[in-house]
Amino acid sequence: MRRISDHLKILLPTAFGLLLVSSFLLAGPAGRKTRVADQLRQLTGAPARLVWCRQVKDDADDVFARRNYFQLMGFDTDDRLGERVIIHETGSYHKPMITPQGDRIVFTDLPAQKIYAVNWNGTGRQELASGLAVEVWMDPHTGIEWVYRIPAGGGSAAAPLTRFQLDNPPVQEMVWEKTPLTADNLQLSQDGTFIGGLFPWPKAGVLDIAKGQLIELGNGCWTSLSPDNSYLLWVFDGPHRNLIFHTADGKRKWAVNISEAPGVDGHEVYHPRWSNQARFMCMTGPYQIGIRGGGRDVSIYAGRFNEKLTAVEAWVKLTSSPYADFYPDFWVKPGAGIYNRLEPSEAGLSAADSLLPDKLVVTGRLVEMTAVPSLEDIAPYTRTLVVYRYEVEQVISGKFDQASLLVAHWGIVDSKET
Repeated sequence: MRRISDHLKILLPTAFGLLLVSSFLLAGPAGRKTRVADQLRQLTGAPARLVWCRQVKDDADDVFARRNYFQLMGFDTDDRLGERVIIHETGSYHKPMITPQGDRIVFTDLPAQKIYAVNWNGTGRQELASGLAVEVWMDPHTGIEWVYRIPAGGGSAAAPLTRFQLDNPPVQEMVWEKTPLTADNLQLSQDGTFIGGLFPWPKAGVLDIAKGQLIELGNGCWTSLSPDNSYLLWVFDGPHRNLIFHTADGKRKWAVNISEAPGVDGHEVYHPRWSNQARFMCMTGPYQIGIRGGGRDVSIYAGRFNEKLTAVEAWVKLTSSPYADFYPDFWVKPGAGIYNRLEPSEAGLSAADSLLPDKLVVTGRLVEMTAVPSLEDIAPYTRTLVVYRYEVEQVISGKFDQASLLVAHWGIVDSKET
C-alpha cells in the first residue's frame, strides 16, 4: 500500500473492520527448522502436518497451480526436518490434500486432468482416476477413505460430483448432479451429511446430502465447512481479508478478519482452508499486488481460532523462501492437543448480536491505499476491489473500538478503472 493523506466520512459493513490478534513472532534463519516446528506444535498442542505446492519458476503468479512449475512441499512438526520437498519433479500439484489418516497426499495434475496419491515421504506415487480431486474424507463408521472429484474437461466448475475409494478407485458413487461445483473449496462435515462449497462460484452454501437440498448462504469464494458436525460454513469475502461464518440454517453470521497475521499487515490473503480440526486453519499471503499478481513474498500461514471461532488468536508463519507458496492443507492428529467439538449454538456470537450491522459511520483519515491491479492481473475477471486503510478519528454511530479500519472500494468495474 502507498501512504497518502486525506479525510473522509465512511459508511461500511463492519466486516471490513480490523480484528487484532495475538501472534507467534518468528526468529531469524539460524535454527529456523526447530523453531517453526516448536511454534506449530505450541499452536496445535499435537503432531501436525502441512502440505502445499511451491512455484519454482521466476514468475510467481500461478496461484491456481495450472502449469507445471511447482514442487510438492510438506512440513511435519515431529520429524524436525522443517519444510521439505516431497516430490522434486516439477508439475502442477494442484490442490494437494492430506488424507484423513495423515499418511498420504492426494493432488491433481491439472494439465493432464488426472488425480494422484503419494506417500508422505514421496514414495508410491499412484495414478487414481481422471478429473479434479476436490476433497478427501473418511467414513467414521467404516474407516474407508474417499476422494471426491469433478470430471475432467469442465474447467474449475463442473458436474457431477462423484467419489471413489482411495484404496479401491474402481468403487465409485454419485454424490450430486443438480448443479455444477467449483473446485475451490469443497469440504465435508465429519459425519459426511453436509458438504460446503460453491454451487458454482460465487454462489456459496451447504448441501444436505440426505435431503438432496442445497441451502444457499451467500456469495463469495473459498468456502470452508467445519470439519466437525457443527455444520458451520465460512465464505471468503470479495476483498480477500475476512471470513464470513454462517450457521447452516442461515440464522447467524459473523466476520473474522484474517489479513492481520504477522507479515501480512492488512494485504490480501488467499487459499484459506479449515484444518481437519475446527480450531485450526491455513492460508497464503500477503498478496501485495493482487491475487493474480502472486509475488515471491507469498508464504504459508497456520492459524488457531479462539473457542468461539470469533477471531484468530495465534498465528505461525510456516515458510520463508524466495519462492511463492500456494494451496496449503493442514492436518492435526485427530483427538489430540487443543481440540474441541463445537455445537452450532456454541460458536460465534449470540443470536441477537451475530448478524453484521447494516452500517458503521465514522470519520477517518486515509493513510494507505492498495494500487489498482491491471486487467491482466485479474483475468479472467473484469471487476476487482481495492482496499484503503483509514485512521479512525470519531465513531458517529455503531460500535468500533480499533484505531484503524479497512474499506473496500471498486478499483475496476466491467474492465474499466473507476
